[in-house]
Amino acid sequence: MGKKTLYTAVLLTCLLLCTGAKGQGLSLDLPDTVRPYQPAEIAVEAPRPGQLTIQLRSEAGPELPLCENLPVEAGRNTLRWNATSYGGMPLRAGRYHLLARLTDEDGGHSTAHAFVTAERAAAALIYALPSGEALYHRRTEPWFVDCAVTGAGVVHLECYADESLTQRFASIRKRLEGSGRFRIAWNGACDGRKAPAGQYWMRAYLDGREEEAFVFPLEIRDGSEPVPELAPTGPLLPDIRSDENLWKAILAPAAVVDIGAEEHQRLYLSPDPDSD
Repeated sequence: MGKKTLYTAVLLTCLLLCTGAKGQGLSLDLPDTVRPYQPAEIAVEAPRPGQLTIQLRSEAGPELPLCENLPVEAGRNTLRWNATSYGGMPLRAGRYHLLARLTDEDGGHSTAHAFVTAERAAAALIYALPSGEALYHRRTEPWFVDCAVTGAGVVHLECYADESLTQRFASIRKRLEGSGRFRIAWNGACDGRKAPAGQYWMRAYLDGREEEAFVFPLEIRDGSEPVPELAPTGPLLPDIRSDENLWKAILAPAAVVDIGAEEHQRLYLSPDPDSD
């Protein structure tokens, strides 16, 4: 065998070894496109057990974490993902680069990457926040649930007398023509009949997505809502010679003021030159 033939055989052997190593390494498999709040799967093929971290990168903003130090087993691991990041926030439409890094028990690392395009978010109810943990039948302000949706649909707010959600007392529907924030108010009654005082459970969901419902307890009480008592708090400035008095003054409220505003002032990154 000549030298040239020998070099060619060695080169082909090296290429085959590299190809085999690459096939046995970390890999990602996911759809070409995803929609926020629509279920999707990421198949992770891991060469060995370890901890997986996946970062999302795009030209639209900062690097976003998809998962961090997630334990995975050797072989195929399926991650369920609804195209969201921090706190369930939806990805903006655009193209993203997924960079995966696997750290094994010996400190070794494997990397893989993939690309995916995020489309417009699917319609979903992304939060449902009650205005209070208790509803008083005699009140000056309405009790409500603050909600937000990512698209058009019908939002349901239901009241149940049992935690297993089988004894429904009241139901409210609100149709939304598009995305945005809104409120659903409830007066604690159904068809003119007040709910007896006691413990209830509320369920809020978007039509067709009942499995993603928000469920939270609500106590219904007779009588009026208590009003915070105001009393003199003493000098505005504490005696700074005593650390104990200074600390008490920091923790104690100076006053309770109801400004009756639902929307507060804008926040600025720098001083406003037009402000007094």
